[in-house]
Amino acid sequence: MIRYCLPLILVFFWNCTPDTKTNDGFINETAPSLMDTIPAKHNYDSLVVKNKDILPFSPTVKKITALAEKKEGEKFTLYFDVTTQTKAFVKIITEDELANIRLNQVITPDQESDGPFGKEAEFPLYQGGTYQLVFAESLMQGNPFQGKFKVEIELK
Repeated sequence: MIRYCLPLILVFFWNCTPDTKTNDGFINETAPSLMDTIPAKHNYDSLVVKNKDILPFSPTVKKITALAEKKEGEKFTLYFDVTTQTKAFVKIITEDELANIRLNQVITPDQESDGPFGKEAEFPLYQGGTYQLVFAESLMQGNPFQGKFKVEIELK
């Protein structure tokens, strides 16, 4: 009895294995996988930026940490393009927590402006196009800021 069942079991398992042949009748081992078609995610944990730089947001890059250096009395501006995002989060980090720097203005693609904000801000992105973030001192507070700072920007 076992002698007859063993071949039947082997035939059953042989027929239940998945078919790996393509329509052409051969196994396609060189076809790219789905993961090969997705671009690698860029790491923007420490992107060094200069005044008036454009931040490289894209469908795969939604958060950037930018390292910047501001001169005394200068307005430091960063640009970014928006297509589908609806909200932005901005956080300024300095070595000295009392440093006199803030997000002064957000200028929309139609040149409307909003602000001033503090060291952290959340604001809606109502339209597609190029937005401007203007960083500067508060004229009502202490000494003008000069030096390095970090800006974390996330689009959602």
